Amino acid sequence: MKMINKIVSTLIAVALLSGCNNSTPPVDQKPVYDTTSASLPVADNVDPDAVFNYTSTSLDNDHESVRIEKFSNDSTEDTFTVIIGKGKIGETKTTLRVKAKNGKVVYEHVFLTTELINEYDLPAIKSDKDMVDYIITKAGDLIGKGLVDLNNLYTDDFLAVATKNEFKNYELFLDMKAKGRRLLNYTLNLENHYYLGYSDKDKKVVTIIECC
Repeated sequence: MKMINKIVSTLIAVALLSGCNNSTPPVDQKPVYDTTSASLPVADNVDPDAVFNYTSTSLDNDHESVRIEKFSNDSTEDTFTVIIGKGKIGETKTTLRVKAKNGKVVYEHVFLTTELINEYDLPAIKSDKDMVDYIITKAGDLIGKGLVDLNNLYTDDFLAVATKNEFKNYELFLDMKAKGRRLLNYTLNLENHYYLGYSDKDKKVVTIIECC
């Protein structure tokens, strides 16, 4: 009788162990990310735990990037300047300014320094130095990559495929192409796209087209 009980107990134990091994393993739960407390939205496919906290990142001094190119005039050059303010990047502002040779400011845009950050780039940033270098590079790109030759557009470029009706100022776009003038194009906060040109008619920089 004791032998039968022992066998039955063994069979029950084996069955229990088998049932445990066939169960579905628990899925790891990631913590919920409270975007209301973030300085920037974080993309859905970016792990917030891997994002560097840049709330204390500061620039010790104002930083200035300068480029001189023809833009508002066919014969003289304008000065493009981007200035990042000294201090914590979450509290400072950055200025993009275009000044004609006669000293007149033909375009100026002041925005929060954090608007330079593309949240998809955040996982690659690991330190304050990385963030400072990144911010300075992004600021320089506004004028370094932002001046576009309209006669050398890629075939899939937005301006190359846009229809006439999508332009806010199609006549200016054609005039700039004919004169070989450059367009100023830059993006802030990943979604705010600026396509700008100087209008001789309006005597100012105007939006040529809006995107996304």
